[in-house]
Amino acid sequence: YNSFFRIRFGKWKDIQGVDKIYVNKIKSSQKMYSRANVSTTLKEYVYKCFIKFSDGEKLLLAQNKRKNNVMKEVQPIAKSYGLEVIDNTI
Repeated sequence: YNSFFRIRFGKWKDIQGVDKIYVNKIKSSQKMYSRANVSTTLKEYVYKCFIKFSDGEKLLLAQNKRKNNVMKEVQPIAKSYGLEVIDNTI
Protein backbone atom coordinates (compact mmCIF):
# COMPACT_ATOMS: atom_id res chain seq x y z
CA TYR A 1 0.00 0.00 0.00
CA ASN A 2 0.98 3.65 -0.23
CA SER A 3 0.55 5.99 2.70
CA PHE A 4 0.03 9.75 2.61
CA PHE A 5 -0.45 11.51 5.96
CA ARG A 6 -1.30 8.12 7.51
CA ILE A 7 -4.07 7.50 4.96
CA ARG A 8 -3.45 4.22 3.20
CA PHE A 9 -4.16 3.66 -0.48
CA GLY A 10 -3.84 0.37 -2.33
CA LYS A 11 -5.54 -2.77 -3.52
CA TRP A 12 -6.40 -5.81 -1.42
CA LYS A 13 -4.55 -8.99 -2.25
CA ASP A 14 -5.64 -12.54 -1.44
CA ILE A 15 -3.26 -14.70 0.58
CA GLN A 16 -2.76 -18.02 -1.19
CA GLY A 17 -0.76 -19.81 1.49
CA VAL A 18 1.94 -19.36 4.09
CA ASP A 19 5.17 -21.34 3.80
CA LYS A 20 6.88 -20.35 7.04
CA ILE A 21 7.31 -17.79 9.78
CA TYR A 22 10.89 -17.17 10.90
CA VAL A 23 13.06 -14.93 13.09
CA ASN A 24 16.42 -13.52 11.98
CA LYS A 25 19.09 -11.70 14.01
CA ILE A 26 20.22 -8.62 12.08
CA LYS A 27 23.13 -6.32 12.90
CA SER A 28 22.10 -2.68 12.79
CA SER A 29 24.37 0.36 12.89
CA GLN A 30 23.71 4.08 13.05
CA LYS A 31 26.26 6.82 12.48
CA MET A 32 25.66 10.18 14.12
CA TYR A 33 27.57 13.43 13.89
CA SER A 34 27.86 16.16 16.53
CA ARG A 35 28.21 19.89 15.93
CA ALA A 36 32.00 19.52 16.01
CA ASN A 37 31.69 17.00 13.14
CA VAL A 38 32.75 14.12 15.39
CA SER A 39 31.10 10.85 14.44
CA THR A 40 29.80 8.12 16.72
CA THR A 41 28.66 4.73 15.48
CA LEU A 42 26.11 2.73 17.45
CA LYS A 43 25.95 -0.98 16.68
CA GLU A 44 23.28 -3.32 17.99
CA TYR A 45 21.44 -6.50 17.07
CA VAL A 46 17.77 -6.40 16.14
CA TYR A 47 15.49 -9.43 15.91
CA LYS A 48 13.11 -9.35 12.95
CA CYS A 49 10.30 -11.80 12.25
CA PHE A 50 9.12 -12.40 8.69
CA ILE A 51 6.28 -14.35 7.13
CA LYS A 52 6.96 -16.01 3.76
CA PHE A 53 4.03 -16.68 1.45
CA SER A 54 3.80 -19.48 -1.10
CA ASP A 55 4.43 -17.04 -3.97
CA GLY A 56 7.82 -16.11 -2.44
CA GLU A 57 6.80 -12.71 -1.08
CA LYS A 58 8.10 -11.82 2.41
CA LEU A 59 6.45 -9.49 4.90
CA LEU A 60 7.91 -8.09 8.13
CA LEU A 61 5.70 -9.03 11.08
CA ALA A 62 7.64 -7.71 14.07
CA GLN A 63 10.99 -6.35 15.15
CA ASN A 64 12.52 -5.64 18.53
CA LYS A 65 15.84 -5.56 20.35
CA ARG A 66 14.70 -8.50 22.49
CA LYS A 67 14.02 -11.87 20.97
CA ASN A 68 11.45 -12.82 23.62
CA ASN A 69 9.28 -9.81 22.77
CA VAL A 70 9.29 -10.72 19.08
CA MET A 71 8.39 -14.34 19.83
CA LYS A 72 5.51 -13.33 22.13
CA GLU A 73 4.11 -10.98 19.48
CA VAL A 74 4.29 -13.54 16.68
CA GLN A 75 3.08 -16.69 18.48
CA PRO A 76 -0.66 -15.93 18.03
CA ILE A 77 -0.17 -15.38 14.29
CA ALA A 78 1.80 -18.62 13.92
CA LYS A 79 -0.83 -20.49 15.93
CA SER A 80 -3.63 -19.22 13.68
CA TYR A 81 -1.81 -20.62 10.62
CA GLY A 82 -0.86 -23.84 12.42
CA LEU A 83 2.88 -23.19 12.01
CA GLU A 84 5.89 -23.14 14.30
CA VAL A 85 8.16 -20.09 14.37
CA ILE A 86 11.57 -21.02 12.90
CA ASP A 87 14.44 -19.55 14.93
CA ASN A 88 17.35 -18.70 12.60
CA THR A 89 19.30 -16.94 15.37
CA ILE A 90 20.90 -20.07 16.81
